Amino acid sequence: MQRSNDGPTPASLRWKPPEGSSRSVPVRGPETLIGRGDDCDVLIPHTSVSRYHAKILSSDAGYALVDLGSVNGTFVNGEQIQACLLRNHDQIRLAASPDVISFKAERAMVADSSEEVPSSCDGPAPAEAMSDAVPAILRAELHKSFVQHFVIETELRLAQDIQRALVPRQLPMIEGYCISAYSEPAQRVGGDFYDFTTIPSGRSIGFLGDVAGKGVAASLLSSMVLGCLDAQLRLHESLESALKTLNSILCEKEPGRFVTLFLLQFDRDGRCRYASAGHNTAYVYRAERIAVEELPSNSLVAGVFPECAFVSEPTELRSGDVLLAYSDGLTEAENHSGEMLGEDMVRRTLQEHAPAGAESLKGALLDLLLVFTDGEKQSDDITFFVIERL
Repeated sequence: MQRSNDGPTPASLRWKPPEGSSRSVPVRGPETLIGRGDDCDVLIPHTSVSRYHAKILSSDAGYALVDLGSVNGTFVNGEQIQACLLRNHDQIRLAASPDVISFKAERAMVADSSEEVPSSCDGPAPAEAMSDAVPAILRAELHKSFVQHFVIETELRLAQDIQRALVPRQLPMIEGYCISAYSEPAQRVGGDFYDFTTIPSGRSIGFLGDVAGKGVAASLLSSMVLGCLDAQLRLHESLESALKTLNSILCEKEPGRFVTLFLLQFDRDGRCRYASAGHNTAYVYRAERIAVEELPSNSLVAGVFPECAFVSEPTELRSGDVLLAYSDGLTEAENHSGEMLGEDMVRRTLQEHAPAGAESLKGALLDLLLVFTDGEKQSDDITFFVIERL
């Protein structure tokens, strides 16, 4: 193959979008990234194209096109490939995109009598005709991917450890109460959190939050919210003032990101106040009436409106009463058929098992989840806490 002494033949990618003028991007550096992401060298904004769909790797052997595990495939001259050496005028198509990208070498790349280069490693070319360059390039790419994966895994483990440290290692022992809780992220880390703290008056506060989104981004925001809220509650007697400060910080620092919150302030005599910022309705099992009472949301979510006002309302927990607060991952847990668990099943479980206490209710809810989902992986974090008045 004809090449300069300084590396592979200079090349470019050329295509004409359905709407717009023709475009050309030079193939420079060790790799050229193609996909739907804004940071790609070649941007193909089609819904079927993955964010990072494929890349072109440059080496002395020429240019190799490598699919990056795309959902809908990469095609060269009509054949789906995983990796192949590119030849002059090869036609590249990503998934169902109408854009056809032409690989163009400035000086024609032709096979001489001593070298044969197939257009695709995964096509019908016989094994003995394939260049050794593609396996070498793939080995280098695999090694780089392994290193990147190792770094990402290390960072995820660190994020997981940090988030676990923010969740109470041991639930508080509060006279007159029994407290139980559970939290399981859908991914390695998540956006749900809960905690208990004591304010200067000696009253206790339990709070549970659900940050919009999932994964690492949600976990970072949940960590910030948890720390900020805990600090505010330690400084203020008022649930309203703590929520107002948190809301102002979120609107300033994280515009467009929001969190739903449920907070319960309670003392040893069972007197309580609760605030619910756009959160799921909490339930209280009333032992005296053998009935379930609702504590609905009474404020907007935090982080959307800078001048939002927050309110709290009085309630009480008498002997035998049991309160359940949860994130929507509990009621929206899905089975294999896509059916959701729903509020009714949670309420029935509360009514049936709350008389036996907080730990019994927690176990019943986990059993319900296990049977209903039958091992189906969930798409949302699941968190709840139970407060029983002894």
